[in-house]
Amino acid sequence: MRCLRHDACLARCRSNRYELRPAIRLVTRACPFKGILNSQSAEDFPFRPFPDGKPYRLLLGLRHPDGPWLDPDEDDEVVADELRQRAKHIQERRDAVIQQLDEPLAAEAGRELLEQLLRELPERHPTRFRLQGARLINLLTGEVFDTADPRVDPLEVAGRVTQEDFCLLAPGDGDDGAYRLIGGVVAFPAHWSMAEKLGKTLPQIHAPVPRWRSDAAHLVHSFMSRLAPPQPRIRWNWTLLPTAELHLSRFYTPPPAPHTAPPDDTTGIEHLHLRLERQMFHRLPRSGAVVFTIRTYQQPLARAVRDRPLVAAALAGALRDLPHEHLQYKSDLHLRLPALLAFLDEAAAGPVAVAAVASVVEAPTAV
Repeated sequence: MRCLRHDACLARCRSNRYELRPAIRLVTRACPFKGILNSQSAEDFPFRPFPDGKPYRLLLGLRHPDGPWLDPDEDDEVVADELRQRAKHIQERRDAVIQQLDEPLAAEAGRELLEQLLRELPERHPTRFRLQGARLINLLTGEVFDTADPRVDPLEVAGRVTQEDFCLLAPGDGDDGAYRLIGGVVAFPAHWSMAEKLGKTLPQIHAPVPRWRSDAAHLVHSFMSRLAPPQPRIRWNWTLLPTAELHLSRFYTPPPAPHTAPPDDTTGIEHLHLRLERQMFHRLPRSGAVVFTIRTYQQPLARAVRDRPLVAAALAGALRDLPHEHLQYKSDLHLRLPALLAFLDEAAAGPVAVAAVASVVEAPTAV
């Protein structure tokens, strides 16, 4: 059976000065996005154009996960580096990163989340974690967390032993039963913070997102209400950002870096990074709270599309279909759109076109 969306993507590509041929061999080198960009089907990408004739809608894109709940990097050095970054943000701006409502359900959900991590981390990653009674030992960093100590915050431990961020959600008391954020640890936010969102309902949290209330609010509420403990779901989110910094909030000003665009650069694309979020939902069986897990991956755009013409084509098609307000929401991409589409169109035509831009962003970058 032919994939109609894939066919539509190919048709859109051919109409924009390049053609994707089935005979193209995609390079199978390591990909920081867990291989998702090496797929030979545009259906696997979190970005792709809408089928011709279909109006744009904000979609959830929920699927059954085909992998484990937690998704650590294979490289111990990458994991250790991100854990150091997370510990630094927790230490220096704790109130922006960790928040929890003063409610029994929030406290119980935090403890239950930590209990799940204590079971799974040593079992799945025995070379990185060891459990001695209630003491969790991180073999990569040498840190020891005594989880039996009442002074130890379960959310802090969760945020310092994984590359994932965690949000705890539960139904509110309002007539609509909208889910609200009751706690969490988010060290790598994309222009938000736990301090700003705690206690808010999902419609309130997503108020800045164009069309979320009209297109997604009722779908999200229905999905969250039906989510059962043994049935997790996964979705991917994407954006383009002019920085390699993982923590983006008003509570932190990162130091200047060679792979970050200067403040006055509003139209250039040399420093753009493709940022993907692997978002997992699962319900805790005892407390009934929903854990929203965010695993962030990032890579310079030029490197992400190099030797991947289908990725470039799908991303160009998605950008062409995005309404103006969504381009503005995604870090003012409307200002960079002409240069960005020209670059992606060339990248979709072949790997040579990205060499000049790629040379600018070859400095080591968190991925």
